[in-house]
Amino acid sequence: MINNLYEKYQVTQYPVDDPINPLSYILRKAELAKKLTSSEWLWLEHGGFHSTIAIIKIQEDYRNLITNEIKSELQNLIEKWKKYFPDYSLGISSTMYTETGFLLYRMNRFEDISDCTNDYVKHIFKPIYETYKLKTSLSITEDIPINTNTYQKLFSMSISGYRLNSADLTWLIEFKVHSAIDFLSTSISDIFNEFSLTLQATETNNILYISLILQKLKENIDLSQHEFQFLQKRKMTNALVVAEKLELSQFKKKFKATSFTDDSPNSHLYKVLKKLDAGLALPEPDINFLKKWKLNDTLKIVYKPEADKLIHKLNSGHELRPDDIAWCKEHGFEEIIFLWLINDVDVKRRFDQPDSKFFTILQKLKHGNRLIDDEIVWLESEKLFQHSTPIFKTHHRLEAEFSEAEFSRTKGYWNLVNASAHWRKAENPARALEKTEKLDLKSIKPAKLTAALLTTRGGALRDVNRLEEAEECALEAIKHYSDSYNPYTLMGALCYGTGRYEEGRRWFEEAIKRGATEQDEDVEIKRILRKKEDHNNLIEYLLKRDPHRFAWVKKFQQNSHKAVLLR
Repeated sequence: MINNLYEKYQVTQYPVDDPINPLSYILRKAELAKKLTSSEWLWLEHGGFHSTIAIIKIQEDYRNLITNEIKSELQNLIEKWKKYFPDYSLGISSTMYTETGFLLYRMNRFEDISDCTNDYVKHIFKPIYETYKLKTSLSITEDIPINTNTYQKLFSMSISGYRLNSADLTWLIEFKVHSAIDFLSTSISDIFNEFSLTLQATETNNILYISLILQKLKENIDLSQHEFQFLQKRKMTNALVVAEKLELSQFKKKFKATSFTDDSPNSHLYKVLKKLDAGLALPEPDINFLKKWKLNDTLKIVYKPEADKLIHKLNSGHELRPDDIAWCKEHGFEEIIFLWLINDVDVKRRFDQPDSKFFTILQKLKHGNRLIDDEIVWLESEKLFQHSTPIFKTHHRLEAEFSEAEFSRTKGYWNLVNASAHWRKAENPARALEKTEKLDLKSIKPAKLTAALLTTRGGALRDVNRLEEAEECALEAIKHYSDSYNPYTLMGALCYGTGRYEEGRRWFEEAIKRGATEQDEDVEIKRILRKKEDHNNLIEYLLKRDPHRFAWVKKFQQNSHKAVLLR
């Protein structure tokens, strides 16, 4: 064997009496493609083995060339397949010297690798392999993704009698799979026949595109502008009629014109709706056409830009002008008026419609019309009639103005009592004081009426913090008519508010003797606690007096603590 190596590496003069020698060692390393050390190269050089050196270097260059070729091929294969095996490590060095490299070459040829020992690779590669086989069997020549989605698409299309859908055709067009036309010829012919089109007369490059348009019409899917123009340009009349009918149907839904029964593309409505869809302004004849057919919802869409401007105006804190309101009524945008009214009374999180009772109530208040009892009850049930809210104050302002007018008309002083009470609830005690300031009490009969006037004036004085005058009015009222509990509750409230708790308690006890209730006392206490910042002493007094009955005052104590923490 060593003699053969001597001959291969052109060794002519070297003693071969002993086969175990340095040269035989070097030659066998070279044959095994093992790199020589620097001392081994130097030994050959000194020994004059120049031909041998040249042959070894030629071999090394050749092997390096092959190695680099394999590495380059493996690098490309790794890039191609690593996306399919995200959890599998693929590296040049490890791949070249393991079974993986050979596996990659086999996979690149889409060979069956069922004999592979790596179950993970085998499991991932199987659908890829099946997809490739299916692609080959269908004679598809284009470069398409080899994955599960492609397999499912092709498998469905390969089934005898399978009906194409627009999603399939879109996929074929996306990847320019024109070679699929052959095995899909039956399905495509059926689609063409339905629309009286001849497949043979159609350009090959457009068969899939035309099939997609026709299939979309069958599935009631809107065509794009380009698809519409395609049908028009090629004068595909039957398909174009179907497309126009479909578009008209979609337009009628989009622009809320479904009550118009004519589905013909020749109808004027189709032309009007096409303009709307294109964002064009409608001329007066088109507006009149919509009005004639009472397509009010469509008209609201036409006028929506103007309506949006009014909504923006309201959201910016502005009011509606009379001409704005007139426009809303004329064009059916009462919801904008409703929004204006709701904003005006500062009501949040309501979703009432313009046909609701709330809209009627707000309109009445806005126009200065008094509410009836049923409307007050409804507001209370909806928790929209709370003290100090705009609705509450507006209602009582209107009632006060009505009572004042009745007083001017009849000179009946009970109307003045009512007016004062309503002005106070409307949070305008100054107006109540103005109306009760210059009264000739001596001329007013009976005593009960005099007491009522003094009591309501005392309440108004209390509202503006003129407490001494308020007490004088309450005591004067009691002198005139001691059977009414109202001046007693007023005195009780004044005493509680000024820290005279026991005295206030006695006044409330006297009020209860005359018909007042514990609830009347509670109302006055709540009013004090809401207005007075330093009310802990009153709370402690009430809890000490009757912790069960006055347990509700604790929430005011808690609110006070929160306020302190927030400071």
